[in-house]
Amino acid sequence: MSEGLNYLENYFLYDVSLDEIAKQNYQVRINDARNVTNRFEQTKAIQNLLDIRPRDLPEALKHLKCSSDFLDKYLPKLPKK
Repeated sequence: MSEGLNYLENYFLYDVSLDEIAKQNYQVRINDARNVTNRFEQTKAIQNLLDIRPRDLPEALKHLKCSSDFLDKYLPKLPKK
């Protein structure tokens, strides 16, 4: 999960469409997700962070350790980097 959270942290940090307040809000949510010890609750926290551009979703899911089979099955039409 750590690699995926690092990816999302950088994604939101460098997203030019977000203002500083939005970036800070995402950072707080990412830190909260990192600090959750219950796996189920951490998964819910990460799901709530996945409001990203559809074309970027496969890359984010790869960093969150989703398998290529999963991506091919559920996101077949999205471009994969």
